[in-house]
Amino acid sequence: MRRKDREITELNEIVKIIDRCDVCHIGMTDKGLPYVVPMSFGYAVSENRAAFYFHCAGEGRKIDLLRKDPRVCLQFDCSHRLITGEKACDCSTEYESAVAFGIAEFITDPAEKTGALTRLMEHYQSGGEFRFDDRMVRQTTVFQVTAEQISGKRKKMQP
Repeated sequence: MRRKDREITELNEIVKIIDRCDVCHIGMTDKGLPYVVPMSFGYAVSENRAAFYFHCAGEGRKIDLLRKDPRVCLQFDCSHRLITGEKACDCSTEYESAVAFGIAEFITDPAEKTGALTRLMEHYQSGGEFRFDDRMVRQTTVFQVTAEQISGKRKKMQP
């Protein structure tokens, strides 16, 4: 990372950023070209490692690509604020972001799928117990990406 003054290396701080994000952009490769899709996500941290959970239909371009090459890049960003200036070059943006690299692994066990879907729901809706219809759990494709590398970045303007 070029701007070490903006780098965040502490996993707990990176997770705080990710918790404020609504969308994860997942980058894959398609015949040597990048392919990026926005997705809803959930996550869990255990033993100083972050695991991210996603759900989708069981077929389509994304699934085909993940089966061919499960290496992915995850990108999260939030806390955007435009800083204007008198001249165009005085403008800037505040933000917080995180990037992770890992391998997508499909979850097929119903109990594990339910756990992953619960993590996803907990990210967007607090409180309560989540119940999932068995038929929907069977039909839903769920995959996990455990972060092999993860970093964060923050730019905040001085008050």
